[in-house]
Amino acid sequence: LPNTISAPFMSGAKLYIDGKLITELVLPDTVTNIGEYVFDGLTGVSKLYVPDTVLSIGYNAFANMPDLIDVRVPSYDYYDNFFSLYTFNMTEYNGAYYFGNEANPYAYLAKVDNNTTDLVVHEDTLVIVYRAAFETLNLKTADLGNVKYIGNFAFESSTVEDVWMSSELKYVGYRIFEYSKVQAYLPLKEEEVAELEWNSGWDNNSENKVEVIYGAKLNDNIVTLEGIRYYLDHDKKEAGILKGINGEGHIDIGGSITYNDVKYLITKVYAYSYREFNYESVTFYNG
Repeated sequence: LPNTISAPFMSGAKLYIDGKLITELVLPDTVTNIGEYVFDGLTGVSKLYVPDTVLSIGYNAFANMPDLIDVRVPSYDYYDNFFSLYTFNMTEYNGAYYFGNEANPYAYLAKVDNNTTDLVVHEDTLVIVYRAAFETLNLKTADLGNVKYIGNFAFESSTVEDVWMSSELKYVGYRIFEYSKVQAYLPLKEEEVAELEWNSGWDNNSENKVEVIYGAKLNDNIVTLEGIRYYLDHDKKEAGILKGINGEGHIDIGGSITYNDVKYLITKVYAYSYREFNYESVTFYNG
């Protein structure tokens, strides 16, 4: 085989070599690039092995392979959709399904079960693939662990509200929260993200309902007190109201809170703090 495989097979075709039907597709380590749609629609292949020498895999390269049940692919550097239908056997963990290789079977998060409410991604997962959590209509929170790559539209049309993102992120794809109403907590600062080669539209949303909290650190500057979640600016001793938790708590706009014996003046209410969360009561102070 050449270093780059680019000529696609016809959809529904089977692969024969010297008249023998190929059911296990083991690519040699001389292959470094796989083009778009190369194996799209290939039937009869039940096992697929991609060597670590492969540096890029094109869009839908292995889509619509109905007989595929065992997949081994490299555990790094892929963040787009090269499988569109996950028909092969995967490893289940905490309400989500993963694939990878023998060294790391959890390398790729492929699909989130629609019954999952609180997603905690496996600690060994490196990639969340294209539309992995598409239309997850019971999902409320997602902790992305140590994920380094997030594919396009990963959480499209999901009901997820809180997403805790990784400080290890190297790439984030296009509109990962499309049609979702999200507060995304990101440990990285905004200027740090600007230096990374993320898709410039990663936090865009057709309904403009993504709110990114930069520099967020749980139980440090993100705290919950009496049913209200706050962002704390330790330098300015100011607090912003992020959201009410389960309709609990009383908030004082212009008032103050105390955390670890330090008083913080409430100076900001975040844009989506009010959405679908009914506070017990609200007081506004002059000024």
